[in-house]
Amino acid sequence: MDEISDRERERRRKIGEASRKRWADPVWRAKISQKISDTMTELWKDPYHRQKKLAGLNNPVARKKMSEAAKEWWAKPGHKQKHSEKMERRWADPEWRARVIPKISEASSKSWQDPRYRQKVLDGLNDSIAREKMSEGGKKCWADPECRQRLLSALNDPVLRKKHIARMKKRWTDPEWRAKFIQKRRADMTKRWKDSKYRAQMSLQSKAFWEDTEYRVRMTEQIQQAANTSEEKARRSRQSKALWKDPEYREKVVRAAIAACHKTPNKLEVAMQALLDKVLPGEYRFVGNGEFILGDKNPDFLNVNGQKKLIEVYGDYWHRNDDPQDRIDLFQEFGFDTLVIWEHEIKDDLVKVAEKVLEFNG
Repeated sequence: MDEISDRERERRRKIGEASRKRWADPVWRAKISQKISDTMTELWKDPYHRQKKLAGLNNPVARKKMSEAAKEWWAKPGHKQKHSEKMERRWADPEWRARVIPKISEASSKSWQDPRYRQKVLDGLNDSIAREKMSEGGKKCWADPECRQRLLSALNDPVLRKKHIARMKKRWTDPEWRAKFIQKRRADMTKRWKDSKYRAQMSLQSKAFWEDTEYRVRMTEQIQQAANTSEEKARRSRQSKALWKDPEYREKVVRAAIAACHKTPNKLEVAMQALLDKVLPGEYRFVGNGEFILGDKNPDFLNVNGQKKLIEVYGDYWHRNDDPQDRIDLFQEFGFDTLVIWEHEIKDDLVKVAEKVLEFNG
């Protein structure tokens, strides 16, 4: 029995050596590969053969065996590296890449048309365990400089980028797809952004990217180019006009702008508040910090004792071209009486200003 086993082992070794020697010949290898490809293509056209193969591939037992065999093979030292090097050599060949990519794209598009296949892929992507494994694999790859460089090279490949952009532009012209995509993306990002860990992670990632001078320069140029196009300017203009029609949004923007540039009362307003506290204690409160907005304007002082009365303090320089009556008329539309006090009045005669305020308040 041992003699037969040894003989068989020797026979297999010789066959293996002969096969490896032949496979090292590029001409012979190309010829055999083409022959095998033609034979498989012809066989696949036979419905009976195709159905038989598919049934075998979809058999749970067979799939499990293939999976275990593939994992065992992949776990062997050197096999992964050898396979990776072989694929890199192939991918470096423009002819091979040009021949394979359309086939993969066509097969993927065809498979995606099958609802069952599509749902199966989506279920797999949404599986928490699968997502965790993909995340770990991605992080591991990104930590490896060589793997990271390969990914970046693939993402920056001009041919692939051009095709991806063309595909997305074509999809974007479909209003139904665009609305569905935006809604899904918005819901996904809103859900993610509520997670403090995700926010912290995105912050660290953005800072790390931004520290890369090359990345920062490239992104700045892209943003500037995108922002300066006529289409983008028109889009932003339409969006701003649409938003400005919303009273709540408008008031929010005005309030934020005033609060940003006028957080505390200036010297004139402090002097006016002191005068009001003296002649009308508890009657008026300073609201010029954006606390109270009326008709997109922010008055300086508001009566807090039931009277709809406002007091504005006008600086001689900043309001030199303003007509106080315009502000009085605007606030009158909302039922408020307004008294405008000029800077020079406060500086020249506080007594007259006090009398004016008392007369206005009634």
